[in-house]
Amino acid sequence: MYLLLSTLEHLLEHRISNTYFNDFMLRVVAGLELDIDSARYQQYLNIKLDSFPNFQEIVRIYVKLEDKKSQQKHEKTNWNSDEISLFVYILIKTSELNRLPINEIAEKEFTHINRIFNQNKQDRQCYIKWFSLQKNYLEKKPWTAQEDLILK
Repeated sequence: MYLLLSTLEHLLEHRISNTYFNDFMLRVVAGLELDIDSARYQQYLNIKLDSFPNFQEIVRIYVKLEDKKSQQKHEKTNWNSDEISLFVYILIKTSELNRLPINEIAEKEFTHINRIFNQNKQDRQCYIKWFSLQKNYLEKKPWTAQEDLILK
């Protein structure tokens, strides 16, 4: 209960106006698993999680990005490390809260995820970014004779 109240205070203190983000963070706190278990998820991702931000750092990152966003026009920008950290945190916690394997988040979920993320990215951009952050286990070997026939 104390953790829930202190999180509420923290979110209010930073005046985070995105209700999707606030609701999401309160659900994370209610689940009591605030930080990312990097060993558990490293096998699925192309980024290093060993120095991944904790819960309070994620809130600070969100506030920093919101401040930066309010100062910018809606310009197309590349993803920066803070956006990636926030995005991955939201995805991992979404999978935990919904009891889904991290690599089975459906494309349709990205509308809701993007509302929480709220960083001037389109749902499709978020889905493509997520796809690029996952480890890919494709085999790199020559085409078989049967595959060659299909391709012709």
